Amino acid sequence: MIPAPVMHVLATMALLCSLSLEPVTPWEPDPAEVDALARTLYGECRGCSELQQRAVAWTIFNRVDDPRFPDSVIEAITQPSQFFGYSESFPVTEELEALARDCLEDWHFERERVLEPDFLYFFGNGRIKIFSTEYGGKGERWAEE
Repeated sequence: MIPAPVMHVLATMALLCSLSLEPVTPWEPDPAEVDALARTLYGECRGCSELQQRAVAWTIFNRVDDPRFPDSVIEAITQPSQFFGYSESFPVTEELEALARDCLEDWHFERERVLEPDFLYFFGNGRIKIFSTEYGGKGERWAEE
């Protein structure tokens, strides 16, 4: 008869041997989403602060997460009559590409949320954006101080 402590060690060793030692592939954002988001940031808020640019990105993510809007970043951005600042002809600058990638990672890993999930809209004058929970700037509003 095998003593209980030895059985425990053997069972643990068997469990460890059965675990997969496959390397975990780090998550990478979809290059097409990075590209589309960077172009949208260029068109919607290139003259705004980084915080406002991040808030525009979070508006898009909030829409993707909301059942009333399309289920992907690209579909939310290209949905007719939604983001007039998006164009495939807009440039993708290194700075905006890095910001888009960073924002997508924050969204994927659920960290550093800039806007609460119910902020789905924004308006502004090219320098300042005001974000709201209802269309037309109604409902709760947030703007950078």
